[in-house]
Amino acid sequence: MLGTASLLFDDLEGDPRNPWLASVFVPVGCRGKGVVSALVSAIEEEARRLGYATLYLYTTSAARLYAGLGWRALERREYRGEHIQVMDKVL
Repeated sequence: MLGTASLLFDDLEGDPRNPWLASVFVPVGCRGKGVVSALVSAIEEEARRLGYATLYLYTTSAARLYAGLGWRALERREYRGEHIQVMDKVL
């Protein structure tokens, strides 16, 4: 397995925005090889194909990575006991 990523609805409880890039995971041995970029691009393309103009995500630790892929920081907040960064990308 090189990695996983999901396109979800209602990923951030109580937030009306949809859809969400979620569950992005790449094993340590596969990192730094463009796998995250490929997974994120595939989810972006699927959201676009489904007719969405904007995609959202939240992260506890990878905001710089996503910013490098063209995502925009929207807000920082606490969610389920963790500090998260909510981001979006216009498709």
